[in-house]
Order: sequence, then C-alpha cells, then structure tokens
Amino acid sequence: MARDLGVDRTCLYAWKRKLGRGPYHHGRTTVADWRDARIEELQAKVARMEGIIGGQWQELDFFESALRRIDADAAMTALAGVLTQ
Repeated sequence: MARDLGVDRTCLYAWKRKLGRGPYHHGRTTVADWRDARIEELQAKVARMEGIIGGQWQELDFFESALRRIDADAAMTALAGVLTQ
C-alpha cells in the first residue's frame, strides 16, 4: 500500500494513528507515551492562555468604550462652552 501511494510505510502508521487519534504506543503497551502527556500539558496551557487573552480583550473593549465616552463628553462640554460665550 505504501509503495502504491508512493510514501514511506511509517507515514501510513502515522496517518493511522492520527485518524484514530490514538496515542503514540510502541507495540502492545497500554502505558501512555511521554509525548501524550506533553501534548495534554501543552493543550491545557494553550486553553489557559486563551482564557487570559479573552479576559484581556474584554478589559480592553471596556476601557476603549469608556475613553470614547469621556472624549465625547469632553467635546460636548467644550462645544457648550463655545456656544454660551
């Protein structure tokens, strides 16, 4: 099959593993490979970072909105001062 597809046979095993989303096992062992633990660790870290970044975006949006309101109020106050003179 590998020869028919023009790929190395180890590539077929990698595809099979990815398709089944199976762990990186060698042989018939059921113990998770260190790479599986590392992948899970990094996925958790990415999820935490995405949560932090999401919170920062919300804060940024809040403060941008507040600044726009302050600028608008200042402009209205300045305009009212010019009109009353």
